[in-house]
Amino acid sequence: MILDCAGNSNSHADGYYELYTYKNGKVKFVTNLMDGFSCYKKKGIFCAVHEGTGGYGRYYYQLSKGKAVYKFLSVSEKKANMDLDGDGRIGVSYKKVTKARTPQYESSMVSVSKSAFNRDLKKIVGNAKNKTVKYYPNTANNRTKHLK
Repeated sequence: MILDCAGNSNSHADGYYELYTYKNGKVKFVTNLMDGFSCYKKKGIFCAVHEGTGGYGRYYYQLSKGKAVYKFLSVSEKKANMDLDGDGRIGVSYKKVTKARTPQYESSMVSVSKSAFNRDLKKIVGNAKNKTVKYYPNTANNRTKHLK
């Protein structure tokens, strides 16, 4: 599923990772990612990480028909030591996407409890483990060697 991520560790200030799929001998661009990346193998779910001055966000997507569909977001305010959502505490906020839009649109998400977040995530990932991916440059040799 994952073909090329530019570099082993990337800050979004340096540039973004790029996610591609490879099917029937064709490479197709899916999306840009941020500071880190992991996936639930064989489930088509991947998680992009964004670390900024405002916190540590984990954006969950589902790969569907070669496109990234935004599903969930968790943001930890602890790293920034700031109350980002104005709830009077510094913690972790959990959101579920109600409309398939990009992460920048808060109106497409609703806040949920941690247990609801974990329950809904488990519905789509099952017992699969979230794994960090190994990065390979997008070359013909690597496509032959690493993609099946």
